[in-house]
Amino acid sequence: MNAASSLLNLIALPVAWLVWGLPKIALNRIFGTDDSDPVNWVAMLLIIAMIGALSEASVLHFAFKHRLGQQRFWLLYAANGLCIGIAACGTGFYMVAHPPTA
Repeated sequence: MNAASSLLNLIALPVAWLVWGLPKIALNRIFGTDDSDPVNWVAMLLIIAMIGALSEASVLHFAFKHRLGQQRFWLLYAANGLCIGIAACGTGFYMVAHPPTA
């Protein structure tokens, strides 16, 4: 299950970027923000968590013939969001401690 879900998640970032691209441009113009604004990063992480939860639920459904209920799906989404948030915070802390030099 993990391998199949990981293969489906390879497309998560490009799809999330496409899904959030148009609303991001509109909201940046309305509120005067830029691409590095935290709301853009949080929205991208939430979209990636949703794509991950959908891919894992589809693997469970099609490969293992197991249906998730609505409550378990949202629990899976929350777990994905938590893991992605922790990874993003770790990356952010690393970038602050070791700024890129070039």
